[in-house]
Amino acid sequence: MKVLLVEYNDSYREQVRKALEEKGCSVLEAKNGLEAFEMADLHLPDLIISGGFLPIMDGIALLKRIKTSKNLQRIPFIFNSNFYKGEREKRLVLSLGADAVFDEKIKAEQIWDEITKITTISTDKTSEIEFLRHYNEILSRKLMEVQLKFLYEQMQFLNLYNSIRDVIIVSDHNRNIVKANQPATKEVFGYSTEELVGKNARILFADEEGYRYTGKEVYDFKHYVKGKILQVNYRRKNGEVFPAEVYAMKLVDERGQVIGNIGVIRDISERIQVEEQLKDINKQFNALLNALPDRIALISPEWKILWANDFSLKYLGLEKEKVIGRFCYEIWHNRSEACQMCAVRESFQTGKPALFNVTTPDKRIWEVRTFPIKNEKEEISSVLSISRDITVQKQLEEQLRQAQKMEAIGQLAGGVAHDFNNILTAIMGYATLLQMKMEDNNIVRHYTNLILSLIEKATALTTSLLAFSRKQIFNLKPENINQIIKNLEKILLRVLREDIELKIYLAKGSLISMVDAAQIEHVLINLATNASDAMPNGGILTISTDLVDIDEEYVKTHGYGKAGKYVLISVEDTGIGMEQSVKERIFEPFFTTKEIGKGTGLG
Repeated sequence: MKVLLVEYNDSYREQVRKALEEKGCSVLEAKNGLEAFEMADLHLPDLIISGGFLPIMDGIALLKRIKTSKNLQRIPFIFNSNFYKGEREKRLVLSLGADAVFDEKIKAEQIWDEITKITTISTDKTSEIEFLRHYNEILSRKLMEVQLKFLYEQMQFLNLYNSIRDVIIVSDHNRNIVKANQPATKEVFGYSTEELVGKNARILFADEEGYRYTGKEVYDFKHYVKGKILQVNYRRKNGEVFPAEVYAMKLVDERGQVIGNIGVIRDISERIQVEEQLKDINKQFNALLNALPDRIALISPEWKILWANDFSLKYLGLEKEKVIGRFCYEIWHNRSEACQMCAVRESFQTGKPALFNVTTPDKRIWEVRTFPIKNEKEEISSVLSISRDITVQKQLEEQLRQAQKMEAIGQLAGGVAHDFNNILTAIMGYATLLQMKMEDNNIVRHYTNLILSLIEKATALTTSLLAFSRKQIFNLKPENINQIIKNLEKILLRVLREDIELKIYLAKGSLISMVDAAQIEHVLINLATNASDAMPNGGILTISTDLVDIDEEYVKTHGYGKAGKYVLISVEDTGIGMEQSVKERIFEPFFTTKEIGKGTGLG
């Protein structure tokens, strides 16, 4: 069955069309009476279902025209409308030849059942005059109902219009104000509607520049242009200037023709004030981040640097323009691809903070902490990376562990040295008693001399152990360092081999310092012995003295000492030197590179 469906309501027409198509019908669609008549004349449908309230030609006029057409008058016509309802309307519609009248629009899913109930077609006719009388009476009443409905809807619109807190200004093509909503206009500008209607919109602008700007963008066009949100300055009735956003757009009628302008104005003074406060807070926050001695950067999911603080730029030695937008792995690690193991990757993958320690090629140790930044959808938009140089901290930790180890060894060494010294004292006493009982030419006397000589060496070893454990009592007194070295020169020449030249350079004057002279001599002899071993093919050993000032910068740089004047003793040889691994352990007790039996490591 071919059905012509005439209905102005798009949603209802769609529902009915689907219901008919499910029953195997072929459906033609029209939105007004004139279009429906032309389609019926062209396609000759098997059935016409029409609404009553239609544009251009309404349902009753369409019915009359169909039933007076020789080609179309035999087509069954169902009148389906809640616009024309009541007994009088129903009789009129039936008198014009309608096969059925539904004065309340039936549901789409019931339409087929109603169609199948139609078995007869009424043939009663009324005169043309009677038809026109009924038709005009009904149409007049319906138009009155429509007008009342329109007025009601207009009142609702006006209530809504006046309840909006933003100012709405309606103006004509020349930008003369036609309407302004209240109380918003009074609250924002201080003007009543009567004070504005008929005036040009220029009265609301703070300056000519803003008036011309909005005109150039939207209002000066006589044809339709897309609305725009613009920011300009306005002026209140009391002269106060304030910033505002205006949604400027063209006013069009139901046919789409431009008939004027509309401006929706919102006072944004408070918002700008808040934005300025946020800018100040951001400046302070950025100043804080830039003052921190840490590398701080914001990384995007594409591994690009979105922001970096001043310390990062200074560390890299690059301008901001050469850092922002580049890959983090390229900037920090000089790599061509993202690192597989890093804190930034872990935060992106887990959504949690991460901590990694990284050693750079310059042997510095960096502690890298990362924190994921999430947006309102709880998606990770970026990762904040904070890198801190902890090289000195790690060195101090290592020094602390070394000091704790040294302290433990020192306590052990001190206890052993005391006990060992007591044993040596007893051996020395017995050896001395043996000598006293012997004749000078006794062959055994030679052995007792060797015993006493070995005891002296063992005593020197216990002295070193006690000095290391800091249990040896030092004999501190003012001594001339230059004189100590002069007195030691002959002894040093005996310690050194003949192929080693000794050079001594002493500062002018006396260098007085509180020292234990014996300990100074002990240190210099041990250094000379080590230097001799380090120069197997001969060389030069140089000892020099000087008076130096240590300032606060030196203490801060090296991490030890106190500012003041000091005596400097320098010992230098031309030997083979030592490896870095050896240099790192030179102050450890019992550490030596010499063969077993040739050194104790306590020098």
